[in-house]
Amino acid sequence: MKPKKEQAKLEHPLRLIKSNLETEILEREESSNFVLKCPQCDSKEIAKSGRTATGKPNFQCKKCKRQFVHPLLREEKNKKSLASIEHPLVYCYHCESQNRDFVYRGQDEKGRTRFYCNDCQKRFIDPKQRFVPDIACPKCHKYQCSKRGTSVSGQQKYYCRKCDYRFVENPGRKFYGYNLPLGDDVWDARELGVKIRAYDQSHSKFVFARIKQPWLKNLAKKFIRFRATTRAFGTLSSYLMAVNKFSDFLAENYPLINKIKKINRELIIEYIHYLNRQNFQPQTVISHLGAIKLFFEDGNINGWFQVSPHLIRLEDYPQSQKPIPRYIPEEVIKQLNQHIDKLPEQLMRMVLILQECGSRLERL
Repeated sequence: MKPKKEQAKLEHPLRLIKSNLETEILEREESSNFVLKCPQCDSKEIAKSGRTATGKPNFQCKKCKRQFVHPLLREEKNKKSLASIEHPLVYCYHCESQNRDFVYRGQDEKGRTRFYCNDCQKRFIDPKQRFVPDIACPKCHKYQCSKRGTSVSGQQKYYCRKCDYRFVENPGRKFYGYNLPLGDDVWDARELGVKIRAYDQSHSKFVFARIKQPWLKNLAKKFIRFRATTRAFGTLSSYLMAVNKFSDFLAENYPLINKIKKINRELIIEYIHYLNRQNFQPQTVISHLGAIKLFFEDGNINGWFQVSPHLIRLEDYPQSQKPIPRYIPEEVIKQLNQHIDKLPEQLMRMVLILQECGSRLERL
């Protein structure tokens, strides 16, 4: 009989851990005559070197001092991490990985579960706890939307993390987005010579599909093409948005109008009431009326049609509300004056002038 110490030395290190995976690896090693070698110098002089943070046995080469985990353990780990899940409960929305090899990283300040993805090396929150279920983005159709406040009318607003699109929940609305293919009703602004911002190349299309009247759609295309010579993409998009809203008004209230000559002053007054019922801000109503007035003026000047030049008048525009100034409390002013000597000399002079005469910063 051999002493117990000698038996412990002869025992394989993997037998010290009671795990089904490591027991299976040990059986495979004995059946295939596996010899443990250093992965760097192929030396067989190997010594045990404790365990890793996850409890796996660690080894060290006596020649090159390289530390490593058992190769069969690493192979099984790679197979496990590459095995995808058909219906994953947790997935990484940064790299869309569905691997099983996610690390639990506690909870955030809101109590949501956090994970760490070994593929993209980024942290992420459990998608079920971060995103709203059953809400798909109308642009990219991904279920990665979160709540982002409410609109003026009280509707819930959402934000799609995948395509950075903001929208209001409205299942009945058809989306005319920028991912539509080019055609007669979808134009590329770059082909018209309109400059597009380098960091926002995705927003570069004019979509005329929302305009329901064919005669109005043809005139809107002429209007956008004419104004594209001197206007920016954002301004042209606001013009097209105003024409879309005017088309919705005609389809709801005057569906029998088939010519622009039938548009009169009474119809425009009804359109102004229609805009006011939409709970728009005064600046939005001014923008819509200004775009439609410019549309009528360009049509008369270029000979596309002839309508009255006084359909939209100056008194039709709503008065924009002036913002109420926010006064600084006296306690804050006292604290500022007590420590004003700590400010740079230029800023100190500006603060003193503002307190004494109340001039704006751009006038200083």
